[in-house]
Amino acid sequence: MLCGRAAVVGIHSLGCLGSMSRMGCLLRRHIHVSPGLHSLKSLLQPKPVQLKLESGLERSNGSDDNGPRRHVPVMLEEVVEYLQMKLDLETGALLDDAFNDPSTKRLFCDATFGEGHYTRKLLDTFNCDVVVVDQDPFAIERAKKLADEEPYRGRVVPIHGKFGDLKELMHRRLGSSMPCLDGIVFDVGVSSNQIDEPLRGFSFRTEGPLDMRMSSTGALEQPTIEPHVASEGLSALQVVNEFSQDQLAHIIKEYGEERFAHRVARFIINERTRKPITTTSQLASVVANAIVPRFKGKYDWSKHPATKTFQAIRIYVNDELNELRKGLKAAEELLKPGGHLVVVTFHSLEDRIVKEFIHTCAGGAHRLSQSEIRARRKTHHIESERDEEYAASAHYLVEDATRAARSGPKDMHLQSPPSFFKLTFRTVKPTSTEIESNSRSRSAKLRAAVRTLNSPMYGRRLG
Repeated sequence: MLCGRAAVVGIHSLGCLGSMSRMGCLLRRHIHVSPGLHSLKSLLQPKPVQLKLESGLERSNGSDDNGPRRHVPVMLEEVVEYLQMKLDLETGALLDDAFNDPSTKRLFCDATFGEGHYTRKLLDTFNCDVVVVDQDPFAIERAKKLADEEPYRGRVVPIHGKFGDLKELMHRRLGSSMPCLDGIVFDVGVSSNQIDEPLRGFSFRTEGPLDMRMSSTGALEQPTIEPHVASEGLSALQVVNEFSQDQLAHIIKEYGEERFAHRVARFIINERTRKPITTTSQLASVVANAIVPRFKGKYDWSKHPATKTFQAIRIYVNDELNELRKGLKAAEELLKPGGHLVVVTFHSLEDRIVKEFIHTCAGGAHRLSQSEIRARRKTHHIESERDEEYAASAHYLVEDATRAARSGPKDMHLQSPPSFFKLTFRTVKPTSTEIESNSRSRSAKLRAAVRTLNSPMYGRRLG
């Protein structure tokens, strides 16, 4: 039986094939480093991943891009553009005149105020008042300061609360929950200023206590908070240290779409048995140690390994997806006929909800594709240039119930009169120029719709 360097020679003589060749390489490396023999387990034991903490911030949806240390609004011009589009509420055809009559006072809602970029743009573009909503007490403080600025005094109505409770908040503040809005804008996701403050507990790049509740101020000095928006529910600290391995794996897989969810959950359990996980950097290090070794030294560090896990826990703690569903339902009930809904999302879970909502509510209102327009021109013998222009501009037609019936029993609810016309047939994405100047915008998606004359239908479908 061969041992030591003779074993290496023996294995190498076999051509370094298969697992025996890998064993030979390990032994050669071992003998070069140390004259003693160690177990293969010690040779293969991965080294802990060392994370460098920064004072930077992630993208506004919670990812890891290194961008400017300030919040930059995404697709600001596109949001205003879709708010200005005007449709014929009978046919859904796009009209030439823009929805920006300076003689008409309008009421908009910025459902995710943040730093107020969308609100300022609305106030500067339209003759309007803006109801601003945010559950972050610091955002509401900024909204109150904006309301006191000279150009905007008397035009901003700050409301502290969750946009999922928008209907009740409007009734409490304005005394009415009837359709009253000409437009509502959602910029879904965590705000950059929330991530930028380590004591809020959102960032995996900075040292801070685990919290992640958007309605909480973390370890910061508490500003005035409305009684109905008190920080309630679980914090990230409780989720990480109290939930079972199966529960953690489900959350990370479901809300973070992390392929190594079960491995990450196991590493979290192992770490917390030694000592509680109480800081963001501690959790980020555990997640990195779970994921990075799986790539065998080839991990792409342009994306932080803790991105998806932090996103998942944040979404769970704040119940963000259900809040989005409730907010969209409230928008359907609060928008006047002709009112605009514009939603900007940053990851697939949010976009899927918005897509399903608009598709459901616009079920009977089908936007014609170019092939369908050509087919209708041929069917109706459209020849004159004027008729062709009209056919090309009639992007929407209210289809009869037979079209919905052909889709099968699962879509029979589409026979209900549509409550929205689609403004965006597909998702609208940032321009290459915007992505180049603001890398955080690259995952953003915009969808828009216009309220019809019909009564709400999304709530009836859910009920």
